[in-house]
Amino acid sequence: MNSELLSYFNSLERLKNKDGLIHTDSVEIELLSPRSREQKVPKYNINGQPVYIKDSNDRNTVVGLATSQMYNDIGLITPTQHILTTAPSHRRLFARVKNLDSRFTDPSIVTADLSSIPGIDCDTVENILSREDKESAPFRMGRYAWQFLYESSVRAILMQYMTPEVYNDMVADSLISEIRTDIDRHYLNAFLYKKSGAPKYEGFIPIDLDNLEILKHIFKDKFTKDNFEEFLASTYESTSLTGKHCNRAYLYRIADLKEIIDDGVVPLSSLEKLRAALS
Repeated sequence: MNSELLSYFNSLERLKNKDGLIHTDSVEIELLSPRSREQKVPKYNINGQPVYIKDSNDRNTVVGLATSQMYNDIGLITPTQHILTTAPSHRRLFARVKNLDSRFTDPSIVTADLSSIPGIDCDTVENILSREDKESAPFRMGRYAWQFLYESSVRAILMQYMTPEVYNDMVADSLISEIRTDIDRHYLNAFLYKKSGAPKYEGFIPIDLDNLEILKHIFKDKFTKDNFEEFLASTYESTSLTGKHCNRAYLYRIADLKEIIDDGVVPLSSLEKLRAALS
């Protein structure tokens, strides 16, 4: 099924020009639903295929492009990111998203819509897990973000929805996100998928991989040793697999990772993906 997903994600490759970019004046493009409080990224049709278009954000965009490539290389499937350039004749179209949407005159990022994959049911963890499960004691207990690895009750709840392989991939994403200082791994940025009619979800898709805390410590395109030392000791907030908020500095977060690995509570396949990401 992973090959089917990758084929779907790469289907936009055929729309690229010789420069490797997708140009709006060479495709048919239609606004389906604009940015709203519920939908943070506008949805469009490009040549009849539903896609999301996200504005470019300098370093974060580069991080997102690089990370999506790395994730696919190590076996964590995520939508391929494509670069879109907007022709002057299409600026009025993008202006429908809001009264003045000049950001789309710069390169933007296009990804395929996950809810439209043929023959596959796909939804966010937010929508799949019941409210009762997300608010249950096993999801809230413990002193820190990795407590769920020590509680068999959390895994038992998740196993009602997914296969063990999916759970292990979610843990791998959590480990890698901690190393990368990704603060945005909440329920809406994690999708589960399965073949239509399957009893449990058979795959995991992380999205929105560009929000790194460490980028906030780069000033005027310079990242000095002092900047790095300051970052290591700075407390910041992130969200864990169970929705728990973690407020710790990177030094202590890495110490926590070493502890859970030494304690033997991290699934082996999750560790293998962490090792692959680090290399």
